[in-house]
Amino acid sequence: GELRKVVERADVILQVLDARDPLGTLSTAVEEMVTSDHRKKLVYVLNKADLVPKEVLVEWLTYLRKSHPTVPFKCNTQQQKGNLSVGSGKVAKQAS
Repeated sequence: GELRKVVERADVILQVLDARDPLGTLSTAVEEMVTSDHRKKLVYVLNKADLVPKEVLVEWLTYLRKSHPTVPFKCNTQQQKGNLSVGSGKVAKQAS
C-alpha cells in the first residue's frame, strides 16, 4: 500500500513513539519494512517526553537507543493558554 511506497522512496524513516508507552506505540511492521533494506535508517522520535518523569525518559532512551537512534521530543514547546480563545468562535469585525 501507500506506506510501503513511502518507505521504498525514503532514506530515513521517523517512527513517532509515545513516551508514556513506547513499546505499545511501536509498529513492528514499519520497523521490519525499514530494516529489511540495509540502506534505510530508522529513527525513533520519543514524543511527549515532557509528560513522563525524567528518570523514566532516560531509561527509555537508553533502552531504545540500543536498537535505533532515538531523540526525545516535547509535545508542548510553547504556552498554548494565551493562544487559545474561549470566545464564541465568531470572528470580530475589524474597524474600517
